[in-house]
Amino acid sequence: MNSKKISVRIPANPDECLTSWLMRTCFANNINIKDLFSQISGYYSNSDFRTFHQLDVNPYRVLNFKIAANLLDKSINYIEKLTFNEVLLKFHNFPDLFYIDKTKAFFKDAISIKYRRFCISCLKNDIYYKLNWQISNITHCQIHNEELTHKCTACNQCQPYYHENLMYCRCKYCNKSLVHGFLPRQKSNNPQKRELSYWFEQQWNFLIDSNNTLQPNTCEKKKRLVILFLFICGDMNSKFDPRKIKYISRDYKYKLINFICSSENKNGSFEINLPLILKTLKAINISIENFISINIPNTYTETLEDYIQKNSVIKCLTPWCPDYDSPIKFIKVNKFRSKTHLNIHICSSCSIKYGVNKKTKTWEEYGDLISLGYKIVLPLLNSGHHKLYIANKIGISRLKLTKIISYLTLHNLITEVIINNYTPKKNIAGSTIDYFKNYLNSTETQIINTVMKQNDWSRSDAYYHFFNPSVQIAYFNISKTNEL
Repeated sequence: MNSKKISVRIPANPDECLTSWLMRTCFANNINIKDLFSQISGYYSNSDFRTFHQLDVNPYRVLNFKIAANLLDKSINYIEKLTFNEVLLKFHNFPDLFYIDKTKAFFKDAISIKYRRFCISCLKNDIYYKLNWQISNITHCQIHNEELTHKCTACNQCQPYYHENLMYCRCKYCNKSLVHGFLPRQKSNNPQKRELSYWFEQQWNFLIDSNNTLQPNTCEKKKRLVILFLFICGDMNSKFDPRKIKYISRDYKYKLINFICSSENKNGSFEINLPLILKTLKAINISIENFISINIPNTYTETLEDYIQKNSVIKCLTPWCPDYDSPIKFIKVNKFRSKTHLNIHICSSCSIKYGVNKKTKTWEEYGDLISLGYKIVLPLLNSGHHKLYIANKIGISRLKLTKIISYLTLHNLITEVIINNYTPKKNIAGSTIDYFKNYLNSTETQIINTVMKQNDWSRSDAYYHFFNPSVQIAYFNISKTNEL
């Protein structure tokens, strides 16, 4: 196919999406859209129609703009305005747009990419598909006050993001009109749902408009946005306090803080979640326009930096932990005081405790499951040595060795050849914590003896289940008030 075949160059509607305009262009010129798509596809695309939605969502991922602009006789800017490209650029630097995983995490179900959504009354007036119809939180047409749909009005089948029948407003499955079927129309009788839809539409319209800017186009744009988001989640208090942050989960809170710490050299390790930002803004009744105009007090950034500097040492050092080198699963332990360590925390992923050594002032394991169990016992065990030999060789009691082996078994650190020798033979029904919750105010020894007797477990089986992270967290009497 060459540019001469595109003889009819139809203009795009101001609110139309790129894929709709391309479908109409092909229909007007009697061109197979597969041929056009293969011509204009970018470096990363193989003209697979499973990526067709990316033309609207992140066009730089799949579109060669230079070829497309020349072929369609339109400017690059003209094509960009038919996509969500401007939304991406408000939060990212241009090179980031070429990485598909980033945009998936950024939009996170905010855009419907599987089905084509539409307003029945709008399609009756003119057959084209609007860009904001694909936004999940926009549920109503503001013009006709009707709910958007993605189903045929005749057969009720969901319409795919692309099918050639969409060019002339017909169902992929029954080939009947999408707007003149016999199924009842979806009347909008929920004013709250309509108002919510209109609010989200206003926010997205602001983001899509290239005349609106969030902040200077610098490498610090995402970092500033994260700090601003933390600021509003803390009810815009003048000083940073992680305990007063609301609206977001604890894990996400620490992902934001970790991003601020490492944004200079780990920019690709974390992605902002746009739907969460908009949901939070709605909860506190702030528009995206007002949000970006908020000035962050110097006292807030200073106390945030002080907090980061103070707590940068707090991180999990367990080699096999899924949250290694991160503090996001740490919770402070207040159940007991230690003579040797301060600021003791437990990782809820691996249940290893850490604290600051009072003498050396270093952050280290509180206990010896790593230093003794992982580094000394495990190699001997995997080499085939018996428990009695290991206990005598390194000078520990058989009880202590049983505890260590039970922990290593629970976390699948022992070689497959022998791990079954130490795995409990009896499967437990229900949640592990149910077997311990009535005895957690007792000492460790009392708990182990009780559950052994109650469930006919061996001592190694009892410790295996006792080291379950849910049991450890409950045992140390941890609550959300103990968060970092």
